[in-house]
Amino acid sequence: MIFKKKTELLWQYKPKKMASKKGFSFFLAPFAGGSAASLSDWFEHLLQENDDGYIIQYPERQADIEFNKKVTLKNLAKNIANDIVQLTNKPIVLIGHSFGGVLGYEISLILDSLNVKVELLVVSAASTPKVANFELNKILIKTQYDWIKDLKTSQMIDTNLIQNSELINMSIKSLRHDMILLAKNPQHNSKTQTFLLAIGGDVDPKVGLSDLEAWEELTDNFALSQFEGGHFYYKDKLPDVMNYIRKVMAKIANNYII
Repeated sequence: MIFKKKTELLWQYKPKKMASKKGFSFFLAPFAGGSAASLSDWFEHLLQENDDGYIIQYPERQADIEFNKKVTLKNLAKNIANDIVQLTNKPIVLIGHSFGGVLGYEISLILDSLNVKVELLVVSAASTPKVANFELNKILIKTQYDWIKDLKTSQMIDTNLIQNSELINMSIKSLRHDMILLAKNPQHNSKTQTFLLAIGGDVDPKVGLSDLEAWEELTDNFALSQFEGGHFYYKDKLPDVMNYIRKVMAKIANNYII
């Protein structure tokens, strides 16, 4: 069993029989349209012996369920933050890719308000809520062809699976839902109290260097790094990316200036 469902929104990666009080608790937030399986391989290169790994399973990922139109990104973040408080007493690390980066940032703000410290927030290939400019009307009028084109261009789904109509329909439904959440999320520039690491691909057509740099305004402690690649730059260099995150954590722990 790779995951064990701990709450409606958080699944634990390979839960241990004997829990340790040492180590970190990592919480991963997938990209728009993603699920618990989307970033599961990150844990293989990220977790050390006493660490716990949790991944956000976005609500209503089944193909036959209509999405709850009352759900907002902030409400989702609030529910996840409350679950995190109940699940762990270990130092917290939040990591999110693309849509998940914005969600991780919103979660960090709520944990700040609860006086729960986050050791590190990693936003991967994500624009800030202030910079992000997703027009709701453009999302609502997208056709099936438009969504499939997006899936191919972003390399979010294996091109060999494009012919699987059931999988494609579910992927499009999930992606559309998450993009609507992002478009409806108010633009703001609230500061998080945690150390923020922004990372991304150096040829990402969606999130460029200036988008990553914009995160510096939202924290007093900031670092930035780019890797070779596009929006899903990590796919062929996952060990290097995860190792870099651990190095940043070590420097923070030793009060080094990054």
